[in-house]
Amino acid sequence: MTEQRDVGLVALLIVHMCWPDITYPVGLIEGLPAVGYAPGYGIFPVQQGDLLSLDEVLEGWVTHNALILAGLHPGRDDAFAVSQAVRDAERLLHTSHVVAGADSGHKAPAIQADTQTCHHSIIR
Repeated sequence: MTEQRDVGLVALLIVHMCWPDITYPVGLIEGLPAVGYAPGYGIFPVQQGDLLSLDEVLEGWVTHNALILAGLHPGRDDAFAVSQAVRDAERLLHTSHVVAGADSGHKAPAIQADTQTCHHSIIR
């Protein structure tokens, strides 16, 4: 949600659609659980599960993360994706330079991209 949107509209839509989770608007205001216990919302059947300690959840994380990082490699379309992102950024900088006022004498900085540098900076 943003400051320009009214959470009350979500509440009205929930009532109108007979959505079983009537706590959703409160969750948008107070925060929704990302990890851990989530109450039964009435949408999916409640399933029993074992509670895990933080130590159990994090067990072996160093090895697990190393395996994930070792398996990362450039994708087939990385060069294209980077070139499109650079093109979009150049357009944005040019547009904001024009909108901000070309009279100021400031020039938009040039953008250069190296797909290998971008790839490695993302992995590290």
